[in-house]
Amino acid sequence: MGFMAMAGVAAAGIIVWMFKRKEPTKQSQYTKLSYDYNEYEDNDLCKDLVYAESSEQEDDNYSDHEEYAFCSDPVYAESSEKDEDSYSDVEDYAFARDPAWCQTTTSGFRQQVFVMYHATSPENVASILKTGFRISQGKNLMLGDGLYVSRDITKTYGYGSVCFKLLVYPGKTLRVTDQQDPKRTTWQKENSSAWVPANCGMVESGREETCVKSSTQIRVLGIAYGHELLQIAVKQRVKNLFGTLDNIDQQEKRVLDKMLDELGIMYSPITHQGRNICLDVYSIYDNMPQPKCKVSVPTNSYSQLWTRSWDNCIENKATGMVLCSDGDNLWMCWVEKEGSREQRWKLDVDGLMVHKTSNKLLIYQGLGIIDLIQFGQVDRSKSFRKRD
Repeated sequence: MGFMAMAGVAAAGIIVWMFKRKEPTKQSQYTKLSYDYNEYEDNDLCKDLVYAESSEQEDDNYSDHEEYAFCSDPVYAESSEKDEDSYSDVEDYAFARDPAWCQTTTSGFRQQVFVMYHATSPENVASILKTGFRISQGKNLMLGDGLYVSRDITKTYGYGSVCFKLLVYPGKTLRVTDQQDPKRTTWQKENSSAWVPANCGMVESGREETCVKSSTQIRVLGIAYGHELLQIAVKQRVKNLFGTLDNIDQQEKRVLDKMLDELGIMYSPITHQGRNICLDVYSIYDNMPQPKCKVSVPTNSYSQLWTRSWDNCIENKATGMVLCSDGDNLWMCWVEKEGSREQRWKLDVDGLMVHKTSNKLLIYQGLGIIDLIQFGQVDRSKSFRKRD
């Protein structure tokens, strides 16, 4: 009985010590995860909103567009066989394996938002929170101009003592595995990001890395490590997310929702500013010689839902076709994955639809006429706005 009593006291002492022990160092804060990369060969990416809690996945084949859509696992059609040991020297502390949000469009473009990380010095945090990240520029950058981030937090060690936890939308992504790749530093012309997979031989550490073209593809969630190094005024402006791995809470999901809205990648109506009508497409039953747009009363049908896919295209959910224009005429056509001047659109700060090549605004003239007018020369009440 005496021995059992002593054992009980010792066990209680261990429990008390566990609750009183100090916060671990940044290298040890991330409990090693036990997982098999073969489980994530291809996500069965959803047609609708899916958050990271959704863990059910199955394999699928996206061979026609895997080069462009950023995968949650660094495997593509040209290298379908996985080597289980190929990741053995990459630490498992906090790797964002799954997207925080994902959607596959009707045309097959995979849209994903990931938790990623970027380290910097404490002195830079206040200005980043105020004005955003500055794009790195220079001749000696591995992937050229852009903002460098990684899904692997261990990649950030050595780049700064404070690490941002971010939401990143890679968009149309170029996979780079060779220093001699002719697009290694010039991908910005046709892509929104470049990605170096883990253990591909590009970097000595073997850790994966992404370079995004614009800071608009990034939202700050908080500080993954180093929050204690910030000045008090800066600490109050940004959350301490030490040890949260790639999980996001309800408040951070609202940041994600706003990001999707601002980027225009959620399927949503394109509505007229001054009337209760929205952009629609003729169905196959309308016997149109060429698919065209029309306006109709909002019904939230698939033909009235649009997304910003392939980065510059406005894609219809019902047809999978994209909006095209030569600056004078408007029609629907199949997406050209390499990029087409006729298919390039942008959303201005108010979500208005602007054809990039002609710099003309999409408007409604009345009597069923959808037109394009030079940007800045028209009453905006006649224009269309993508609404999420």
